[in-house]
Amino acid sequence: MGVLSCVSIFARGGAQAETAPAIKASAVPVAIAANTLLLEAEDGIDSTPSAPGAAGEATHAPEPAPVVLAKFHAKTCSAAAVRVPRGGVRVVTASHCAAEGLALFDGQRWVHPHAAVKAADGTDLAVLDFGKAHWAGLATRPAAGVSIGERLCAWRVSRGGDGVRRERICARLVDRKARDGAQYPWLVMSHPYPAGTSGSPLVDAEGRAVGIVVASDGLSGFAEPIEAVFAIGAARGVARR
Repeated sequence: MGVLSCVSIFARGGAQAETAPAIKASAVPVAIAANTLLLEAEDGIDSTPSAPGAAGEATHAPEPAPVVLAKFHAKTCSAAAVRVPRGGVRVVTASHCAAEGLALFDGQRWVHPHAAVKAADGTDLAVLDFGKAHWAGLATRPAAGVSIGERLCAWRVSRGGDGVRRERICARLVDRKARDGAQYPWLVMSHPYPAGTSGSPLVDAEGRAVGIVVASDGLSGFAEPIEAVFAIGAARGVARR
C-alpha cells in the first residue's frame, strides 16, 4: 500500500455528504483540544500558514486507479495523543506525515520527537517517541464496535495568530474497506477531509478515539481503526506515561 494523504477536495451534492462546520478552538471540548496536536515538517515551521483547505498539500504522483491521492512530503498534519490500554499514552499520526525534521505544537510549546515507529504491515500509522508523554491522552474505544451510520468527528489543526485552530469535520461511518496486507479495514466516512487532517483522532460522541484519519478521495474520508494503533503502541522504545 502506498503512502496516503488527506486531500482538499470536498464533495458537492453527494447523497452521503454532510455539512462540515468549522468551530473555534475555544469551542472544542477541552479533552479533545488538549490532545489534538499540530504536526509540521521543519521546513514549514517558519512559513506563513496556507489558506484554509490548502494546508499540507504537496506533489502528487498519478495512480492508475486512485482511491486516494499520494503525498510524498509531509508539511502540515495533525497528531493525536491517545491512551492505549495497559500501554500508557501514545502520540500517533499518519505514517505519511512522519517525515524527518518533525515538530509538534500543542498551542503552548514545540516538541521534537526522538523517533517515529511506523506500522510494519503497511498501515498508514506511526507512533512518535518523545521520551516522555506530555499529554494526558484521549480515551479510546474499539472501532469494531462502531455501528454503520454512527456519527464521528475529526479535526483539521492549523496555526493562526491566536495559536492553534481546530476545524471540526463530522461524518457518519458508511463502510469498512479491507486492504491487502493490513489486518484491520479502513473506516470509510461519509465526508472527505481537507489536507492537514491526516493524523487527527476520529472520535465518537463521548470524545473517545476510535480511529486516526489518513486519507480522502473527494467523496469519502478514510481512517485507520484504533486497534491498529494499539499494535504499534506496544513497540519497544515508544514513550509511556
